[in-house]
Amino acid sequence: MRSIEYQPKIDGLRALAVLSVVFYHLKISYFDGGFIGVDIFFVISGYLITSIILSDKKRGTFNFKNFLIKRIKRLLPAIVFVSFLAICFGFLILSPDDLINFSRSIITSIFFVSNILYWTESNYFNQISEFKPFLHTWSLGVEMSFYLIWPLILIFLIKLLKQKQIIFFIIITSILSLVFIEYIYTKGLVFETDLFKGFFYGKYISDTLFYNAPFRLFEFFFGCILCFIPKKQYSDLTNQSFFILGLILIFCSILILNYKSKIPGVSLIPAMIGTSFIIFFNEKSFFNKILNNKIMIGIGLISYSLYLIHWPLISLYKYYNLGALGFYDKIIILILSF
Repeated sequence: MRSIEYQPKIDGLRALAVLSVVFYHLKISYFDGGFIGVDIFFVISGYLITSIILSDKKRGTFNFKNFLIKRIKRLLPAIVFVSFLAICFGFLILSPDDLINFSRSIITSIFFVSNILYWTESNYFNQISEFKPFLHTWSLGVEMSFYLIWPLILIFLIKLLKQKQIIFFIIITSILSLVFIEYIYTKGLVFETDLFKGFFYGKYISDTLFYNAPFRLFEFFFGCILCFIPKKQYSDLTNQSFFILGLILIFCSILILNYKSKIPGVSLIPAMIGTSFIIFFNEKSFFNKILNNKIMIGIGLISYSLYLIHWPLISLYKYYNLGALGFYDKIIILILSF
């Protein structure tokens, strides 16, 4: 179990993830699968959060309450600030009904449960979703669920199992989760079950899988497991080869996946593996400069804020303009986002 240390390349990986999402939302050519940037963030979170817990546990300083407070302090101020800015513009351009819906989405976002709200509404990839300025905050709800659940599970596993057994647990849980997800996809468009007193009845299967944290847990696990794999001194050729392979897997996923892909599911595995390779094989090399440079690190350091602000700008602009974004519109939004 390795303790956490700052890796500038991870900020570069964050930059790649957030730029993928921004370019996808701006409908930049060849970024039809750019939405996987969120999934890359999930892998990074799995790795960093597990590293933090293991490091604190090793020092005997881990406290679940303090852990949650730190996570909330990291996430909440920026989303409150963006919410304030967005609601100011919303008052000027949104209709009364849309303003009520927008206010509801802001409140749920601040409490990190907007993924539940959007689960009950339209599909993420529907065109109507383009007019929901806080739709992207669904991922924060999933993140917070992970922060609440995983530390408790991990502490229990550490007390109960050995390191290799924890690796086995993570692998088996991820495989079973993926098998279950792919099985659910075969059940059709909507749930027709009376389980849990019909709680899922009539809900879209794709939305249920997309927005709810239990079906995203395997993505975090791709990062979690890296903290338990012993780190060895690999040759430069090995490090560089896996690093390049990781980038290839991510970029191929961005190029190949689109709104018709079954997300989440096995289609995400190449990007998840690619992200894991980049995090794990982190020795210095010439190719690491692709992510480990001042520009990418700088973007990575503001990635959370950039992620929060870009979609409200796009959505509110489309609502006001009622038309597709032109080339110069995209440039202006990109500049304003930064």
